[in-house]
Amino acid sequence: MLLLSFLFSLLSVTRTASFVVRGNAGEVSKEEHDLVENKQEVKVTYGEELEDILRKASSEGRHSLVEEILLGEIQVIQGWVRKRAFDYVEQGVSRKGEDIEAAKNVIDELKVVLEETSTLLTVAGQEISSFLKEADLREGSTSETLVNVLKFIRSVGETAEDKYKNAITDKV
Repeated sequence: MLLLSFLFSLLSVTRTASFVVRGNAGEVSKEEHDLVENKQEVKVTYGEELEDILRKASSEGRHSLVEEILLGEIQVIQGWVRKRAFDYVEQGVSRKGEDIEAAKNVIDELKVVLEETSTLLTVAGQEISSFLKEADLREGSTSETLVNVLKFIRSVGETAEDKYKNAITDKV
């Protein structure tokens, strides 16, 4: 039970967290002496720790934990990809200035990347669930297969980020 509690906290920490930093605004008038809030985003990653937990859960035959880890990672990546899409829409539109057609094209490109990525992750989640229903997790190669699935899920987010960057860059 303690391990499960640790895993829940670990999974929740791997999500992107936002927090508010407060500090003095420097030289301000007496009316503006309130603190200035700056929203900052911090992305927390744990390298190979989640992979090690996944390997251990697999070797112990813990189907529900394995599924929770992989589907949880899909949810995190889907949320992150959606958030980044809107960030890039804002950047892309501001870069295009008054050129409405160029701004529309950027939005359309970003939308395609978002839809493709979301579909890929949704299908991956369904395939993972199907695979786990029939898999013998204690078989030696299965844990490495699951780690490769986790790496694939993470790479989908990285690929989406690259495609977003390409969509907002000025094309010659």
